[in-house]
Amino acid sequence: MNINSWLHSKMSRICFALLLGAATVARGAETTNAPAVPDWLARPLTLTDALNLALQQNSSILKGKNDMEAAHGLVVQTKAIAIPKLRATSDYSKTEAIERFPAAFITARSDQKWNAGIRLSQSIYEGGRINSALRTARLTREQALLQFQAVIADTLLEVRVAYYDILLAI
Repeated sequence: MNINSWLHSKMSRICFALLLGAATVARGAETTNAPAVPDWLARPLTLTDALNLALQQNSSILKGKNDMEAAHGLVVQTKAIAIPKLRATSDYSKTEAIERFPAAFITARSDQKWNAGIRLSQSIYEGGRINSALRTARLTREQALLQFQAVIADTLLEVRVAYYDILLAI
């Protein structure tokens, strides 16, 4: 082995060691500055994890929740016909007139008037409108719940099919 080949192999080893050290330092810097990875991405995803993730983040399920809340508001509004209604009124007026009676020692001040009233009304019979409203409210609530359950079932079925398709492809 001559001196040139020995120097060349020594330089190759030094360059390789420097490149390896630089790559290690760069990799260490990369991991410290990298954003945090969610836990479910750092480990294998089980079917249960995939289903739970779909239940939390699927847009169809989130839209179904919003639709169910909107239907609940409609149910409350529909049932409102059967609930008693309470109305309160008040009035205040002031005038500048002062009444004087013929007797000099009696003076009545009626320059301020206060009125207040409370009214409670309950419908007893409206030609079947109350029963119809209660039935409509019950059916609307059931429809919203069943639609939401159908959305969940369809989404979970799609996740299961996709999960097993991936397992078959591996």
